[in-house]
Amino acid sequence: MLTVPQPEHSLSADIARFVRAFAGSAPRRATEIACAGFADTIGVMFAGTRESEEATIVDRALGTGGRGAFIIPGMRECSPSHAALVNATAAHALDYDDVALDGHPSAVLVPAILAVAGERTPTGRQIVDAYLVGYEVWAALCERKTSALHNFGWHPTCVFGAITAAAACSFLAQLSEQQIQFALGIAASMTSGLMGNFGSMTKPFQVGRAAEAGVVAARLARAGLTSSTTIFERSPGFFDAFYRDAPLSAPPIGERRHIEATGLNVKRYPICYCAQRAVDGVLGLIRRHSLQASDVASVAVQIGDVQNRILRFSEANSVPEAKFCLEYCVAVTLAKGRLGLAELSPDLIHSPAIKGLMKKVSREVVPSAPGDVFAPADRVSIVTQDGRRLDSGPIAHAKGSFETPLSKEELFDKFSDCLGPGRDPTRVRTLFDRCFELDRAPSIDGLVAALRAFE
Repeated sequence: MLTVPQPEHSLSADIARFVRAFAGSAPRRATEIACAGFADTIGVMFAGTRESEEATIVDRALGTGGRGAFIIPGMRECSPSHAALVNATAAHALDYDDVALDGHPSAVLVPAILAVAGERTPTGRQIVDAYLVGYEVWAALCERKTSALHNFGWHPTCVFGAITAAAACSFLAQLSEQQIQFALGIAASMTSGLMGNFGSMTKPFQVGRAAEAGVVAARLARAGLTSSTTIFERSPGFFDAFYRDAPLSAPPIGERRHIEATGLNVKRYPICYCAQRAVDGVLGLIRRHSLQASDVASVAVQIGDVQNRILRFSEANSVPEAKFCLEYCVAVTLAKGRLGLAELSPDLIHSPAIKGLMKKVSREVVPSAPGDVFAPADRVSIVTQDGRRLDSGPIAHAKGSFETPLSKEELFDKFSDCLGPGRDPTRVRTLFDRCFELDRAPSIDGLVAALRAFE
């Protein structure tokens, strides 16, 4: 392999040293969060494949055979890069996957890691450590950004995801420090994803491409393909392209564990995370005031300006658009008293009653917090037909967020719902438990066996 001189200081070199040195050093709290990420992601993979067409279309159009990894569900064998692509597309297809660091880390990392693990014989702890490596690299990139990438039209999950998946896969493949730097540089040239495709079938495909890019970058680096080892700082490089300005200063990577401070935000509803707090507010008002849809004269929802840009549809004509339509999310919640997979159906989207309710919903846009996607808090205000004014008060954290987490049983309820009706409850519980025990498993065999029970 060609030896390329490395600069004394670069973020690529710092990341490479961090990846090489990381091994079983994370505390139990960090591994618990990672295991929850595996459980939630595997659940939404099942739901995404069953409830939408994106993963199936990608698989049929791009599948080329191969061995070493598998598609979830079904466990059909294929190449690692294809498994990462299809599984990550399924994980994000319903926009039901977890959120952190301006994106969807688990939807990229879990499929990429499982794809590479199929070729190797890692312990469960090594699988979890690979996730933690990817999460920390994601955090290191995110905390250096000068503005929310959404402001420039980028889909941050795909920008950060390709690079961090490459780091996670490099850890599992035990690449050298220089090979890791090459993998990062290769992945940086494979980043993409545009907000313009939010509300379309291409949005989850973008996430699939990020996971695939991470797998491919690590494999290419291991095979001898080189790249810039200063891809972040080099001008013009990653920071110039995506941040537009010099990156913010931040502590060296590995100096703190971001996953313990930031964690994961598990979605309670299968819609864009930018609308989750508003739905919480609507449900809270329904419960407190026994509110019926027929009682409502008008609804005002206060959200941040970046949230407003992400929730780009004021009317919904398809299920993908409905997930990014605040008006629909509020209206269907008022009509049904809940927002689950069943509430995202073409019949409801085209229902005259729902469309009538949508017309009663307005947005009040306030500045998002500096450098963030979200306003400091969202707020829902409803005026009833008899003139009452009902106010949710400020909603700083959605139910399911790291600050107000779901219980393990609530997580299981979502997991079970995602796997679908008619499943053997013992097998569902076994698969869920295998995910939560992954950091203590001697190998990935128990998880694979639990997945095979659903072939």
